[in-house]
Amino acid sequence: MKKAIVFLVMLIAGLIVTEQAVDILMTRGRGEAIYKMGMLIPAQDFYLYLYGSIFLLIGVLLILSPLLFRKFFMTREKKVSTNSKVKWNLKRAVVFFIMLIAGLIVTEQAIDILTTRGRGEAIYKMGMLIPAQDFYLYLYGSIFLLLGILLILSPFLFRKSFIAKKSV
Repeated sequence: MKKAIVFLVMLIAGLIVTEQAVDILMTRGRGEAIYKMGMLIPAQDFYLYLYGSIFLLIGVLLILSPLLFRKFFMTREKKVSTNSKVKWNLKRAVVFFIMLIAGLIVTEQAIDILTTRGRGEAIYKMGMLIPAQDFYLYLYGSIFLLLGILLILSPFLFRKSFIAKKSV
């Protein structure tokens, strides 16, 4: 049970760091500095790309570290007479985590669009200029929210394809 808690904490920490890294890398404003991950980062291209890529690397390592050290995190299996055991497929696990991270990023952007208070020309989110009017903000925000939720839940909805077949 302790190993599962460590696995979960590392996964959540990795997702948070990765989301912050993507937020740093997608920063378009050029000003004095931005405050992310408890530090002031100068809002210049070099520093944004440097800190963003470092945090992205740390986040991905935190997410994948339980998979890399799976012998430590997996309990030893007892021999069963039917020899049925579920094999962990690393490629499918990576796809699972990529879909989960993408879903969290899209959901975070959708909530940011839905809670935008300023009304003006347009806002830049998800690589698009969205008109800052109520109808378009609600439309794009709800579409991105549904897409994010679908991305987060899709590995759970199609879990049979993410688990290797049992050998008999």
